[in-house]
Amino acid sequence: KIYYDKEVSEVIKDIMQEVFNATGVKYTMEMNSGKLDIYKATDKVIKATVKLAENVAPIDCMDTISNPTKSRSIEEMKNSIKLFVGNKDKVKVYAESKDEGLISKYGLLQETQSLEEKNIPQAKNIAQNLLKELGKVSETAEITVLGNFELRAGRIIEVNKLKTEIRGKYRIKSCSHE
Repeated sequence: KIYYDKEVSEVIKDIMQEVFNATGVKYTMEMNSGKLDIYKATDKVIKATVKLAENVAPIDCMDTISNPTKSRSIEEMKNSIKLFVGNKDKVKVYAESKDEGLISKYGLLQETQSLEEKNIPQAKNIAQNLLKELGKVSETAEITVLGNFELRAGRIIEVNKLKTEIRGKYRIKSCSHE
C-alpha cells in the first residue's frame, strides 16, 4: 500500500488495523522517552508499586484502592457483523458472523461495515475477529489508588480485591496523576 499525504500516526494506525483484520491480534502504541513503542494490546500488564518511605518495602498500588465503582453496559456490544462491498446502486454482502446466544439474550445488535475490494478474500476472518472484539458486555470500573507513573492509558492492570467486587484485567482508559 502506498500512503500519500498522510500523517505518520494515521499510517501506523491503518497498518495496525490491517494486522487486526488478518490475525485478530490488536496492537497499541505509546511514546516512551521519545521513542514509539508498539506492542500487543494484551502484553502491557502493569504491576505498579509505590514506596511510601525509604525505610519501608514497596506496596502494591492495588492495595490502596479507594472510591471503587463498577458498571456494565451493552451499549457498544455487537452480536452480528455484516461486511459488504458496494455503492448506493448495488451492495453485495461478503461475510456475516453472528453469536446466536447473545442475540437470544440481548436482541439483534448489528454492525455493518464496508470492505475494500482488496479485503474480500479475508472477509469471513475479518467478520469473526470483529465479532470476537465487539461481542461482549463491557465492564467499566473506576478506582483511586496511590500513584505510579507506570499507570497510563492503554496499559492493563489486574484488580483482584475482595472489598471492591472489581476483579479481572482492565485496560486503563484514562487516568490522571495528582
